[in-house]
Amino acid sequence: PSPPPSPPPSPPPPPPSSPPPPPPPDPPAPTQTSCLFLKATYGGWERPSALSPYTCGDASHGFGTDACKSDLTHDEAELICARLGTRLCREEELREGISANSGCDDSNRVWTSTTCGANFFRLRPA
Repeated sequence: PSPPPSPPPSPPPPPPSSPPPPPPPDPPAPTQTSCLFLKATYGGWERPSALSPYTCGDASHGFGTDACKSDLTHDEAELICARLGTRLCREEELREGISANSGCDDSNRVWTSTTCGANFFRLRPA
């Protein structure tokens, strides 16, 4: 007798699906340094936010020669804040006036941590 017939070949696997879109970025982390510590160490930093009683903003106290610079990249601005254990303000915090009258000209544009697309960040309008 002859051997049984071979089964038909398996169909090719389906093409890989496109990868899912990346998740949205994480919201900025709370600052590592408290407003009370910043105020006691550098002065200033006393503008509590209606959004959060633990959020304060300042533009000059503790920043040394980096205070009020207008020619920084977003990464440079983030690094300067990180050195103090703080973060860039979110757009809504700046619109609320968290850093108003804190040492620099309030009509200058400033970087925020609010994203508006991949690798783009919002500036608070002058």
